[in-house]
Amino acid sequence: MTALDLLSTLTDRGHTVTADGPHLAITPDQPADLDPVIAILSMPLLAVVTGRRLYAIDTHGRGCARPDGIADPSALLPDAVRLMAVGGLSEWDRVSPHAAEAYPYLFAAPTKAGKGAA
Repeated sequence: MTALDLLSTLTDRGHTVTADGPHLAITPDQPADLDPVIAILSMPLLAVVTGRRLYAIDTHGRGCARPDGIADPSALLPDAVRLMAVGGLSEWDRVSPHAAEAYPYLFAAPTKAGKGAA
């Protein structure tokens, strides 16, 4: 599930998603069954709603999707992401290293550098 998928799910259920400064505002109240997904995808969803860039970095401060840290909020999260932010905002969200195990459908498959080469 991507941020776009989540936005579609929320709007299909009659919710409105807007930006309230550096935070999401979901009205009426966000559905409890999606709380963990919203918590993980809050920055990508905020990037989609505001039209700003999403940044994703790993534990070493390197960009996950691209060397400059820019990530596509309409794609699955990079498997190594540990911090995300939306351009122009000063807040970063931490991503648990166990999130990909608990919610694998939110993350891209781990890259296998060097495997499969002939």
